Amino acid sequence: MVTCRSKKRRDIAYWTAAVVGALVACGTPSEIEEGDFAALVADAACELDEVCFLGHFENEYSDRDECVDDAEEYWEDVTDDYDDYDCDYEEDEAASCLEAWRTVSCEDYFEY
Repeated sequence: MVTCRSKKRRDIAYWTAAVVGALVACGTPSEIEEGDFAALVADAACELDEVCFLGHFENEYSDRDECVDDAEEYWEDVTDDYDDYDCDYEEDEAASCLEAWRTVSCEDYFEY
């Protein structure tokens, strides 16, 4: 799927592995245009990382913007990979995927 080229990228891949599966199940984004999805999910993922994995977050990133930049690049790669596999982007499914990122508890997230 996506090759991890750096430690940060591997870390992002680790905490996003469950969501990649969810994206397959969701189709990919919903009431969200395809071009906006990576930035929105990156922001939500970094919020989750900062809240649930503060030590990791502080160790890996100098600030939230650095996390978002890294995560957005990762999610752009993921959506590009799906395009390469001729998967259809379904805007009507994106919002529910994003909502899952925004509402998952740390406890539930740790179960993944």
